[in-house]
Amino acid sequence: MLYRIKLIHVLQLILGVVLYVAAIWSLNKPFDHDEIEVVHTAWKILQGERIYVDFFQHHHPLLYFLLVPLLVVFKEKITVLVAIRIVFFCLFLLILFVSYQISVKLFDKISGYISSILLPTTFIFTTNVIEIRPDVPQTLFGLISIIFLLIYFEYKSSKYLVFSSLSLGIAFLFLQKAIFLVLLLFLILLYKLYKNEIHFRSIFVYLFTFLLVCLPYLGYLISSHSLSEYIIFNWALNINFLSRSSPISTLILSYKANTLFWFYYVLGTLFFTKSFNQQTIRFLSLGLLISIFILRKAHQQYFMLVIPLAAVISGYSLHALHATSKRILLVVLLLAIALPCYSLVGGALEMSNSSQLQKINYVLSITKPDDYVYDGNTSFNVFRKDLDFFWFSVDQGDALTTYAKMTGYEYSIYELIDQFKPKVISNYFIPNMLDQRIAEHYRQSSQYKDLFIRTALP
Repeated sequence: MLYRIKLIHVLQLILGVVLYVAAIWSLNKPFDHDEIEVVHTAWKILQGERIYVDFFQHHHPLLYFLLVPLLVVFKEKITVLVAIRIVFFCLFLLILFVSYQISVKLFDKISGYISSILLPTTFIFTTNVIEIRPDVPQTLFGLISIIFLLIYFEYKSSKYLVFSSLSLGIAFLFLQKAIFLVLLLFLILLYKLYKNEIHFRSIFVYLFTFLLVCLPYLGYLISSHSLSEYIIFNWALNINFLSRSSPISTLILSYKANTLFWFYYVLGTLFFTKSFNQQTIRFLSLGLLISIFILRKAHQQYFMLVIPLAAVISGYSLHALHATSKRILLVVLLLAIALPCYSLVGGALEMSNSSQLQKINYVLSITKPDDYVYDGNTSFNVFRKDLDFFWFSVDQGDALTTYAKMTGYEYSIYELIDQFKPKVISNYFIPNMLDQRIAEHYRQSSQYKDLFIRTALP
């Protein structure tokens, strides 16, 4: 008992330090383009614009609608970005807590703490989970769905089955990538049915509850006449993206930064997942990992739901192999987190988002609420109107060019600037800044070389 208490205290201390560093990252990390996209989407909804109909978006909408009240409270102030970051850090802590509970339920408390240390020190996880993106709440509710299903398998109480399906439906409303988790969980249930360990009624309850959660959203799409647009932009366009990116480079990056994490995960999947619930986590982690290779574009955040499950297995594997020696266990654990911690601490000491916030504030200070702004790269326009349906993802191979190839959609940034006469434009993806519709009416900002301010009257 003395060994266990002392070890837990050491692990708690390590975890506390790691979370402190993660909190600094959350407050100081420069805002990713995706984060500006999320907040600006919520702002557009607040202005009465209809998602998929009046402006482009290719993700499920629940997060954007949930952020609207925060925009109402903070109004058009840049502090709302920091406030939302704090909310998302709290979501990260909840993800950590649910992952810990899964680990304790499947293995033991020591393994739970080890996995809770490995998770936030997995570089590709922490650098993305503290950001404002729908992957974060999708991951949280996906994990909640998983733990409730594990509890259902243990106690056979239908209420846990319903809770699991409710959480799964919410995860899907946050992000359509949850469809892979949906399919995997239904495969597990079908296997249980095949083994006569559950009744068909359980499958029906699970499916009915999931559909019940999604039904209000379907009703909204139909009533707003945006169902076809939803299908095009959330599914058809994402499937047909012209540009591709492989997850292999991200896996290599993660392996280099967290070599021992992945080493113990592989050992765990091979030798330390014995019970059905343990094998369920192994199946889900491998299935979700494989699903990333199906997607045309695989960004780092796509691994967000995989990493917590992998951490559960990796944490127990590390503990099981070194349980006889507390000293060796701690040394191996410290070696496992040394390199990512070095990178995380270095980033925490050096990074700042103050200049980015100043740039956003600068654009607000020289524009009026009714002014148009061309950003193009979702880096500074948070609270001003856009020129076109496609207000981001206008690069070659991204959403605009993909949609144009699919439908013949016409887009000319020069004609849009001439038509709407935006107060501020960036030079992002404007090949010819000497075009007369720009050169005769815009001067370069003295503070930001990539920004140009309209000077002539319309």
